[in-house]
This record gives sequence, structure tokens and C-alpha cells, in this order.
Amino acid sequence: MGMGPPSGAWTDKENRFSLERLIGEVGDRFRGALIKDYPLSKLTTFRVGGPAALVAAPTDQEDIQLIYEKSRKYKIPFLVMGRGSNLLCSDRGFPGVVLLLLKKKN
Repeated sequence: MGMGPPSGAWTDKENRFSLERLIGEVGDRFRGALIKDYPLSKLTTFRVGGPAALVAAPTDQEDIQLIYEKSRKYKIPFLVMGRGSNLLCSDRGFPGVVLLLLKKKN
């Protein structure tokens, strides 16, 4: 029995194509940061986790709505993350968008 992706799972090529389309559509309208292939280990207190296909750090509610809607449009996996405490991420990473919500410092 093979150890390939489960039936119906995205291939890496399909995932990358959808992510590039999402980034292209979001373009200059997203005012926060978009970072491709960012290690989740740098975002968790346990310091574990492979790369997220895309990390989105929004500046406001409009950014959140924009990235969420485009992720749904392209059926890209979506994860909301705060400070990363008590969160274990796979060393294989996350194949979609990680929405990083951090409280702004005054």
C-alpha cells in the first residue's frame, strides 16, 4: 500500500497554483504582511512545526476579511493562530494560509 496523499488531497503543485492566484488577487489591497514558506516553529512556544505555505499578518479587519474570502474562494486550508502557545504543529508544516492575529502594542 502506498503512502501518498489521501484520496482527494491536493498535490503540492495544485496548492502552489491556488496560493499564487490568491496572492495575485489580494495584491496591494492587503496592507499587512504576506510571507511564503514561513516556519511555524518560529511562531509557537514549543518551537516545533514545519513551514506554513503562507502566513498572513493583517493590520485591520479589512485584511482579515480579504484573506479569509480569497482562501475560501480557492479552497485553501485556513488556520487562525494567536501567540502560538500550547500549539503543536506538524514538522511537515501547514499547506494553506495561517492567519496570524497578534495584539498591537500601543
